[in-house]
Amino acid sequence: MIISDLRKADYQLPESVKNINLKQKLNSYEESKHLLHIKTLVDTYFSKTEKTPFTPKQLVEKRGWKEVGIKPEGLNYQEALDRLEEAGLVATVSGDTNGRIVKQIPRGGELTDPASPIELTFED
Repeated sequence: MIISDLRKADYQLPESVKNINLKQKLNSYEESKHLLHIKTLVDTYFSKTEKTPFTPKQLVEKRGWKEVGIKPEGLNYQEALDRLEEAGLVATVSGDTNGRIVKQIPRGGELTDPASPIELTFED
């Protein structure tokens, strides 16, 4: 049998639907109880989160970031590693470590997360 063959009289609503007292439901509805106040929920959620962007001072205080205090251009591999180690930082290296450093990311004087390595590029 195809559904379109059914007549309106053949459609039966479930008892759970038939027993709904719609008038009572409409009269008992209160917006303050039954409607989520999305704006309030969103505002409350975001008021608890940290605001960004941070200032350099806040990055140092709240996140423990450090200033890359060395400018290693021209240093050799071991001198650069010694300076970074003194500052509590780690490095990744590219190029021939027998040469001199030609590039550092982040540059000396910039802030960095101590967990992020300093990228040192040596001349080939």
